[in-house]
Amino acid sequence: MKYFEIKDHSVSVIVPGYSLDLYYFAERTLPATIDLDGKLISKWVLHICQKSWACREMIQELEQIIKSKFPDNDIDWDSTMEEASFYLSNTEDYFKSKGVRI
Repeated sequence: MKYFEIKDHSVSVIVPGYSLDLYYFAERTLPATIDLDGKLISKWVLHICQKSWACREMIQELEQIIKSKFPDNDIDWDSTMEEASFYLSNTEDYFKSKGVRI
């Protein structure tokens, strides 16, 4: 499944089960970072992974898009994926506790 589409310098997030794209953001902002305890974390990975509809495959696709479009980015990918994993695990645990399969 493809979760992101880039068209006319805009990135849209495609979420299964939704008829409309939930997010649009400028392609040029893909390498944006947030300083988290001295580590440069991907702003968009951190933002998207905190959504209830985010999944690991979506985050991995976004990582690959950013790396391919902006290979010289300043993102600390190990720290970014560690943060993403934390949020995704908590979301998965929450839904499992409610009996929802994700």
